[in-house]
Amino acid sequence: MELLINRRTLADALQDLRAFAGKNKQLPILDNVKFVVMDNNVRLQTSDGTRAIRKYITADSSSEDGAFLVNCAALIGIISKISRETIMFQVEDSHVTIKYGSGKMKFAALPANDYPEPFVPSVGDRVDIPQNIFVNDVSTAQSFVGNDDYRPMMKNVYINVVDGTIEVTGTDTHMCYHSTHELQGNVPDVSFFIDPTLTSLIAKAARKVESVSVYISKEQYSFQTPDTIIFSAGYNYKFPNVKRIIPTENNIEVVVNKNTLDAVIGRVALACSESSMIKFTVDNNNMSVEADNLMASASESMTVGSTCSMVFGMHNSYFRTLLNATQSEDVTICLKDPSSAVLLKDENKERTLLIMPMSTQPV
Repeated sequence: MELLINRRTLADALQDLRAFAGKNKQLPILDNVKFVVMDNNVRLQTSDGTRAIRKYITADSSSEDGAFLVNCAALIGIISKISRETIMFQVEDSHVTIKYGSGKMKFAALPANDYPEPFVPSVGDRVDIPQNIFVNDVSTAQSFVGNDDYRPMMKNVYINVVDGTIEVTGTDTHMCYHSTHELQGNVPDVSFFIDPTLTSLIAKAARKVESVSVYISKEQYSFQTPDTIIFSAGYNYKFPNVKRIIPTENNIEVVVNKNTLDAVIGRVALACSESSMIKFTVDNNNMSVEADNLMASASESMTVGSTCSMVFGMHNSYFRTLLNATQSEDVTICLKDPSSAVLLKDENKERTLLIMPMSTQPV
């Protein structure tokens, strides 16, 4: 078989495929990219055993149909070092040769049929999800997930579709992102998890289309667009009902300029102790931001919109994660008291940003 492919087209596809190849040390065959050729249509795929990706591209020409394997890392390496617009793959029984101009690289041919195929496209209940939910909500929610092995469900972004409404949630119990959107048409009630390592790949594929078709079964999830399919093993987790912890009586409001507050925290946080706590003291239209440790202390004041007086504490990096997730120039900090959950609100009414405060009292 001889196969001609545009170098740039192949290089772009391989950038996504590299996230999966070579990650499973028990199955060396998964170090490879599998090429499946039918007419001039080429399917490229890699897997790590629990996740997989397929990319679909068009070849310049192919002499016959077939399948073959090429080491992913080596293929990316050689493509990055040549300038020829077209690359030829010459496939024979014992080896695969990559030809470019006057040069070539030869690989031992591994049996393509031995490549594991744990996933099947279009299996399970289908939900078509608008691209903006993956590009905006899911991509933001992945910054809120935890890394606690004792609560593995919280290491993923949780999607729940019920009564035509989709909910996107990311939380590590210290902070939470939760958004809701109405979906068009009749959609089944389903729930599933998205591994945060997949969110950028799904968002990249979603940007090219109006919606992503998601298929959900007990064994697998698949996220499908015309040129990309991303697979993940299914998870049998039960996710907590986060709506129960979203406060409804946070009537004390402090309006702040997002960029000003982020810059102030960035400077003051240089004096944070190991607890990473930032102390906020609000006195009507003035807010003092403070931090200290055994060797240093820092404080700055800024003008805010408020009619209250309150002292409360926040974890530095958690609070900045919430702040950076907002989209407005001004954001509103909504409080009930110094020890209750705090909400951050901006002009986007479809989502909730929540953080648990820290005690400002010395231990």
